[in-house]
Amino acid sequence: MIKIRNKQYKYILIGFLVLLGLVLFKEARPLLSGLFGASTLFVMMRSQMAYLTEKKKWNRHLSASILLIESLMFFLIPLTAFALLVVDTLSGIEFDIHSMILQLEDFINMIEERVGYDLITLDNLAFIPKIGGSTLQFLAASTYSLILNSIVILFILYYMLYNYKEFEDGFKEILPFREENKEILAMETKEIIRANAIGIPLLGIIQGIFALAGYIIFGIQQPILFAILTA
Repeated sequence: MIKIRNKQYKYILIGFLVLLGLVLFKEARPLLSGLFGASTLFVMMRSQMAYLTEKKKWNRHLSASILLIESLMFFLIPLTAFALLVVDTLSGIEFDIHSMILQLEDFINMIEERVGYDLITLDNLAFIPKIGGSTLQFLAASTYSLILNSIVILFILYYMLYNYKEFEDGFKEILPFREENKEILAMETKEIIRANAIGIPLLGIIQGIFALAGYIIFGIQQPILFAILTA
């Protein structure tokens, strides 16, 4: 009887922990991007942290702070500035919604004359005026999320770098593999993260350069901005 009760308590506790984990995951989901970003930067900067603390014998606080400044200058500030530039540019564009609806209505009427039956009515176009406002709200929310995640990245990255050995050892300890398999998994994970962190931005830069050349050739206004958006 006691064993049955203990099992019931155990299952209730497990169910409670699972429910609590789901609630925490739901509430912390907006901050997961910051955790993933900090993990990516940690993989990129771990060797620098080891060099400063083990070879140069620098203080861990100082080393982690210097690497935070590096990530801030070369990653977070450029990304935030780009997001603010896009929002500012798009918010300054004025859309003539009435003219757009008239042109769309003329196009639909032409199609309907050829097809022979009604495809859409004017009432179905009522959603168009809402697009501009919802787009700006989405951009503003995305910018706020980017700034918030940048703060989360700096906070988490500092403690990852400061305790880089303990963090790696703890991560390997929870993996259910043999030691040699843990080392292989850790090395392959680092290589994949480095390849994505370097390859994707490099591909975007190359794509942006070709797009910039095309926009300049065809006389597009603000070619640099559109090249950045294309990249």
